[in-house]
Amino acid sequence: MPKIEDMHSALRDCQVFSVLDLKQAYHQIPISTESIPKDATALGLMMLYPRFMPHHSTVLVLLNNLLKKNVPRKWTKSEDAAFTAAKNLLLNSRTLVHYNESLPLVLSCDVSSYGAGAVLSHVINGKHQPIAFASCTLTEAQRNYSQLEKEAFSIIFRLKRFHQYLCGNSFTILTDHRPLLTLLGPHCSVPAHTASRLQRWALILASYHYKIEYRSTTTHADADSMSRLPLPQTWCPKSENVECYFFEAGVVTNVTAEMIKKKTQVDPVLSLVYRYIQSSWPSVVDADMIPYKNRSDQLTIHQGCILWGARVVVPPSLRSEMLTELHDTHPGMTRMKGLAMSYVWWPKIDSDIEQTVSTCPVCQKMRSEPAKAPVHPWTFPSQPWSRIHIDFAGPIAGKMYLVVVDAYSKFPEVVKMTTTTATTTINALRDIFSRHGLPEILVSNNGPQFIAGEFQQFCRNNGIMHRTSAAYKPSTNGQAERVVQILKSAIEQARITKQDVNVVIAKSLLVYRNAPHSTTGAAPSVLLMGRRLRTRLDLVFPSVQEHVKQKQYKVLERSANLNVRSFVEGENVLARNYQGKEKWIPGVVTKVLGSRHYMVRVPGYLWKRHVDQLVKYNPQIEPENDWDEVEISPEKSGTPEAEQLSENSNRYGNTSGTSSNDSVEKNDNQNSVTDNSSAKNTGSAERRYPLRANRGRTDH
Repeated sequence: MPKIEDMHSALRDCQVFSVLDLKQAYHQIPISTESIPKDATALGLMMLYPRFMPHHSTVLVLLNNLLKKNVPRKWTKSEDAAFTAAKNLLLNSRTLVHYNESLPLVLSCDVSSYGAGAVLSHVINGKHQPIAFASCTLTEAQRNYSQLEKEAFSIIFRLKRFHQYLCGNSFTILTDHRPLLTLLGPHCSVPAHTASRLQRWALILASYHYKIEYRSTTTHADADSMSRLPLPQTWCPKSENVECYFFEAGVVTNVTAEMIKKKTQVDPVLSLVYRYIQSSWPSVVDADMIPYKNRSDQLTIHQGCILWGARVVVPPSLRSEMLTELHDTHPGMTRMKGLAMSYVWWPKIDSDIEQTVSTCPVCQKMRSEPAKAPVHPWTFPSQPWSRIHIDFAGPIAGKMYLVVVDAYSKFPEVVKMTTTTATTTINALRDIFSRHGLPEILVSNNGPQFIAGEFQQFCRNNGIMHRTSAAYKPSTNGQAERVVQILKSAIEQARITKQDVNVVIAKSLLVYRNAPHSTTGAAPSVLLMGRRLRTRLDLVFPSVQEHVKQKQYKVLERSANLNVRSFVEGENVLARNYQGKEKWIPGVVTKVLGSRHYMVRVPGYLWKRHVDQLVKYNPQIEPENDWDEVEISPEKSGTPEAEQLSENSNRYGNTSGTSSNDSVEKNDNQNSVTDNSSAKNTGSAERRYPLRANRGRTDH
């Protein structure tokens, strides 16, 4: 009886093994004179594989003679020996092949009136070479099936029988019944009126990856022979699976202490190290032994193995197996080194581990992202609103928000959007651009609305350079992403405090626009608008302007309590004089201009005076108004002001019926319309207004 170790040694380098019991299928075929027609079927199967059966014509000559006409059919010991030899040829190792998952699979199925058979084959160099044969006898109920159902039954029977070989692989089903191609084809639907049995079998077939092809009966001898020479057993669901053993390819045998002990004794370097540990180390050693000599005080021997501390020194012949064992679950470079530090050691073990991990295709596909590159900031713009960054935030409560940020001032604009199409995005940007103007550069991500042709055309028409960030790298558009985070924080705050979302967003944006930015050190509103936005915090700061306004308001309140003097037309008054020595000059109110101003006629002049420059006058003798003409103030002659005063004089008129030249105060804040310096020009030859007729008379 061979040992299991010997069997493993014999099966080395093999991948998949199968147990095939063909004795029942061929060695137990009943032979008699009456069964010669059936034997012809077996001979047809043998003729299907002639290239794998050497000298088959010599072996089958006696059996072929029995099939000739006019030849008496006798079954003697010679015919029996020939038939046995023919069966042995069919079952030799050259005919059957082991299953190979890399080769094409073919399943040939056929059925007779009493049995079903199938052959599983590989296609090698264009020839079918069998892997396994199977057959069964139909039950009484199965014999009552229609021919279509029997043919379909033979396929289902073989699928169940060879499930381990067919599941998960692509294979071809060969049948000599053409209707099955349209009924059970992989791309054909089963008609609704099909029998329930066929519909169930179609569902079973749907779980496999197959294609079905037609083969004529004359070339279908392998499956046909199995159906005509079936095994006596009927198909039972309990016996639908075959006994099949699989050995994983390249199974790594665990490295044991016994293996390390044996390899240490035969290794040229470690055997010397072993001897030096037992005796003493020489002063000079080879280069290969220097790592061991440097650790000589920590090397020990335990049960034939060399140990460095608590770690076993692995011989070179077992290091690849040990690396594979450490790397079994692909733990990564760091964990793999940690495992090695707890168990094994050899010179340059860290380099070997790094090489193993770096060349492992599984680890390469599972590796994490590389270290992030250093931050490369955008070039700071030279002026406000020259480069803007835009992005969408949401959906939040069914709404999307368009975020626009100025790269220079960091000033944000947020627009609530119901849809995020290119058209709505362009309309929102037009509204923002109407307030701040068109930017030079617009930066966005690769969203569908930003890369749409309509949006690209919008940027070209307005002279805007559109730049997009790298896909799945939002940090390249960090200006907008930062405002998106603030927006999401405000919305979350509104949800927690149960406040209006729009109110919270507006307050958050006001604070963000007015607070100094961490990058620029100035408030966004100051950099963009040149001023700080007014908030409620401004109420706590003392203001000189407000102080002055309050003082003025108090003065107005006090003056409002005083009685305001008033005059009527024709009333005698004393008007304040700012030209001569006399402080007050008598006159008559000729026109009421308002609650504070009046037109007053004095001798020779027409003045505009404030109520504070007039007082009531009660003369004992009426002043004579016998001047013929009114003279305008001398300092105003020849100037536009003089012309205006002349118009005022004509507008209000005089008692003599002639053109009166009156001196009118032009400004309420001025106290006089003339000065002494201009009076010298009275006698000028360019005088435009006539002098009074009675210049020598005394003015009253």
